Amino acid sequence: MADEKDVKIEFPCEYFIKVMMKAEDATRADVHEILAKHIANYNAKDHQTRPSSKGTFESLTVHFWAESEEHIMTMFGELKVHDGVKMVL
Repeated sequence: MADEKDVKIEFPCEYFIKVMMKAEDATRADVHEILAKHIANYNAKDHQTRPSSKGTFESLTVHFWAESEEHIMTMFGELKVHDGVKMVL
C-alpha cells in the first residue's frame, strides 16, 4: 500500500473547491471574478451558493479542470487573501 505522502494527483484532472464567504453581493462578485480568471469557460450562473443557517455566510462549490498544482495553489492564494472569504477547501 502506498504511503499517503507518495500519493500524487495526476494533472490535468477534474478538481473541486469549496469557498466559504460572507453573504454579500460584493464578496460574491469578487469571488466569481477570481474564479473566472483561473477557470476556462467559468460562468457564475452554473454554480449555486448555499447559505449558512443564519444567512451570514454562504458556500460555493466549484468543479473545474485543474491544469497543475500551481494552477490550484494560485487560485487558492487569491481567494484566501480576500477579506470576505473565510475559508477555501
